[in-house]
Amino acid sequence: MANAHGMEGRTAAGGAARPARALLSVVVPCFNEHAVIVETHRQISAALDEMQGFDFEFVYIDDGSDDGTLDLLRDIQRNDSRVRV
Repeated sequence: MANAHGMEGRTAAGGAARPARALLSVVVPCFNEHAVIVETHRQISAALDEMQGFDFEFVYIDDGSDDGTLDLLRDIQRNDSRVRV
């Protein structure tokens, strides 16, 4: 069954449809964050994991870093399906 946004509800065990959860997108601009980006992702993830009623995604935007930030972001993305780079 589609909700008001045209999205299908998820099916709970037993086949009963439940309402789709809201999607929260966290947009994080990055410039030369190699030293802190893994810990930043860990802390934001931990905080959001405690929220009830939301699905969430991370949208990391590398703004031309030259310190390997983009490579780390791609590693994070490979290990976390909620991450977009």
